[in-house]
Amino acid sequence: TIVSEFGKETYTNKFGFRTIRFEKDGFYLNDKKIKLIGLNRHQSYPYVGYAMPKSMQEDDAILLKYEAGVNVVRTSHYPQSAHFLNKCDEIGLLVINEIPGWQHIGKSKTWRNQHYENVKSMVIEEYNHPSLISHGVRIDESQDDQKLYSKSNEIVHTLDNTRPTLGVRNFKNSELLEDIYAYNDFICKDLSKGLDNPKNIKSLGKPYLVTEYLGHMEPTKATDSEKQRIYHAKRHALVVNDNFKNKDCVGAIGWCFADYYTHVDFGSGDHICPHGVFDMYRNRKYAASIYQAQQD
Repeated sequence: TIVSEFGKETYTNKFGFRTIRFEKDGFYLNDKKIKLIGLNRHQSYPYVGYAMPKSMQEDDAILLKYEAGVNVVRTSHYPQSAHFLNKCDEIGLLVINEIPGWQHIGKSKTWRNQHYENVKSMVIEEYNHPSLISHGVRIDESQDDQKLYSKSNEIVHTLDNTRPTLGVRNFKNSELLEDIYAYNDFICKDLSKGLDNPKNIKSLGKPYLVTEYLGHMEPTKATDSEKQRIYHAKRHALVVNDNFKNKDCVGAIGWCFADYYTHVDFGSGDHICPHGVFDMYRNRKYAASIYQAQQD
């Protein structure tokens, strides 16, 4: 309750208690070691794009936790609806948060100051969510920029010393300024290999997390042939197997949860990216069953 010259105002907010830590040998929730298995999410829907109400935002969290069976979701590549995060808090779906952006780094002072402001506002606005386990401070798949990302890390560590930082890259031997080495591993080109050996990535002794895999390597529509949908599922199964098999990998988060709107470079000229294990309407493709099968 806040009392000011304008009177008394009362705000109600739910919160929870938990302990988290990322170690080189894994992720620990309340001192229990958990292999992270998850999917990336775009909050995009048919016809309306991002303009969906509370009920649908909550439904996505429920789908991810109970139907897809994953234990972590990455908000790619921007902070997402508070309704979605609130539901993640309620049901215990872990969240890795990301700042807005993809690949591009601006050179102007205005752009870089906006980047710092994006990092700051993300931490301040979402600090109270117990489901949140890490802050992404690097533009997804961007090149190294020591000055920019040193400052990003400093902002997060100053505002929130309870959560580690990570920065997602898609090339090996990247400069590591964050607490977690996050890497988009697209080595899976067929059914011979799912994930690269973390020793080949050189994560510099830090916890190693795969933040994206497959996606554009095997785009598959819900209307594709049964043969293609089975092959798509097998590719996901191979990666999930390698995730659990490799003790040096904290976890792996697939690209992605559901098909989404994007630019003309993807899809069949319809601006729809068929990278999901669910289609845009949240109907399962065969690949979704691979994640369902990992539940207790």
